[in-house]
Amino acid sequence: MKTLLKNIKICFPEKQQATSLKKATFGSDKSERQWLLPFVTEGHILKELCKFDDLSMFDQSWLNVKERAKLFWENYPNEARQLTFDLLSSTITSIGIEYLMGVSEVITLQDLFDFVRTDKPLPQIFIVFKPELVTSREFWQITTKEKQVETIKLITSINNLPDSTIKEIVRSILQTGSEVDIEDLVTRFGNIVIYTALDWFDELDPPSLAKFPLNWKEILKSEPEILVNWMISMPAKKTTSQALIIDLLNPFAEEVISIETSVWLPIAQNVKISMIDNQKIETMAFLLTVGFIKSDNKAADLISYAFEIVYEAVKNDSLKYRSWYNLSTILPNLQWWQEWDRCERLRRGLVSAYIKNNWPSNSFFETLQNNETLWKVLEFCDGSKATRGFIKELIREVTTKKISISQNQEELLLRFKYRV
Repeated sequence: MKTLLKNIKICFPEKQQATSLKKATFGSDKSERQWLLPFVTEGHILKELCKFDDLSMFDQSWLNVKERAKLFWENYPNEARQLTFDLLSSTITSIGIEYLMGVSEVITLQDLFDFVRTDKPLPQIFIVFKPELVTSREFWQITTKEKQVETIKLITSINNLPDSTIKEIVRSILQTGSEVDIEDLVTRFGNIVIYTALDWFDELDPPSLAKFPLNWKEILKSEPEILVNWMISMPAKKTTSQALIIDLLNPFAEEVISIETSVWLPIAQNVKISMIDNQKIETMAFLLTVGFIKSDNKAADLISYAFEIVYEAVKNDSLKYRSWYNLSTILPNLQWWQEWDRCERLRRGLVSAYIKNNWPSNSFFETLQNNETLWKVLEFCDGSKATRGFIKELIREVTTKKISISQNQEELLLRFKYRV
């Protein structure tokens, strides 16, 4: 057959030449060629057509390889499967692509899974015509890491891939715990990949930070703007999801600093009420850092939610290094022999922020509900000339009933009335 094709090309190179002979030999209508090639099967003809380098001597519209491939797959599935494997093992011609297009339209998902289990490369055309192949969880469960990497490359090379397909691919990768590198997916499709991943996490019941793959976290850290936009797009996000975002953000990033402080307040309130594990401490440490960075009155409210939780964690040495490091960069320094006293730095940082930003005094007392902590803060203020004026103003506002505080707080404060 290969020799016959070569001879036809040599003798009749133009499409208009010997069309009856060409149709009777290689056309789609078997009845016309029965007498000419009675022992040549359809599979043999398709194989030679698909592998021949140049078929410019044929009018490909009547070759009709795509439709013939469908019938061939349905009537002779084993032969059709073998031809498919053969084509994928060599350079695919334009007619070979037509054949694969036809096969892609009739091949079942199970057939594709059987194909995936082989060591043959996955053709892009299968993904285009059968996107359910790579959107199914089974695909990501049965494929090797090598084939998954290959698949990601194919996916990112497809133009006009529907958003729904991208979303399903992302969800299947996450649901199966695949550790495939998704950086190319994020680079190619951007927001939709990250938003889908975060939506998936938010829908987990119950959500757990441990369920979010480490390789995804590393990628997401480099996209603070997208993370912030997702977090504030719907206030009803689960607290654990908000904690995940905060865990991935740098409190000093411009994308974080530019957010209005009021956005963080409901998050801080939810975290304080509903979270009970170590993540609560780390989340509050982030929010406390943001509060100290900001200068508006809402920042004082944010600090009032977070301060005592973080203070207790520092006192018990249960705050992670990263969280303390972020905080420490904006807290007052002590003498070198006092630097170990992190609680003292927090207390002084609180007072310094109130003096610097002229925050409302009632927020100060809301922050310091613990009498022991309040006493230590007042003692520090009493011992410093620069901060005695701060205590005097607190006393004035309390005694003139400008602000109302608890009886215990008032008793502690008034002990300093004649000392400042």
